[in-house]
Amino acid sequence: MPVGGVSTQNMGTYLQAGASGFGVGTALYQAGDTAETCRMKAKAFVGKYRELTKDVGGAGLDPPAKRFKSEAQSITFRVHLSRSHEDEKWGFFWDPEVLKQTGRRVLHKVVAAPGSPFDIWNCSQHDNDNPHLAAVEGDELVQVNDGGRSADDIARELKQLEAVCEFVRVKPGVRNVNIQGGGRQRS
Repeated sequence: MPVGGVSTQNMGTYLQAGASGFGVGTALYQAGDTAETCRMKAKAFVGKYRELTKDVGGAGLDPPAKRFKSEAQSITFRVHLSRSHEDEKWGFFWDPEVLKQTGRRVLHKVVAAPGSPFDIWNCSQHDNDNPHLAAVEGDELVQVNDGGRSADDIARELKQLEAVCEFVRVKPGVRNVNIQGGGRQRS
């Protein structure tokens, strides 16, 4: 997700590159802006986004975050989580066979423990009309807090009270990361 320097003039370039959203803080509000100015800037961004995604390829496709462009092999998204104490579980359900065999953290069929920080985040995507941004089975956790990508790095960072979790969703049909297994592993 591109942040910094995003404008209505360059959104199309980012979308073509596979962006699924934008960080537009100062592009929407700068000190001294009135509420009306902020509203008008936001309206311009939303209008441009809708214009760019309304009729992609003449097929009326879903916005980029919900679809995979034919040339894209995967998308990456970040989940910002916090918890009140170290004993509170994040609520991820990892596929136990993939974790055991490869050490990779791939989400299981039931992706989150009810009421957990991860479940609350995931449900909020549905509540905010962004179900295409919710984590699904097969999404893989590849990094936490920019702390490295090894299994040990991820495990270390998951002990923190704050976690910025980077997930990768592979384009359907590219590879099958789900290995059939009966149980779930949670962390």
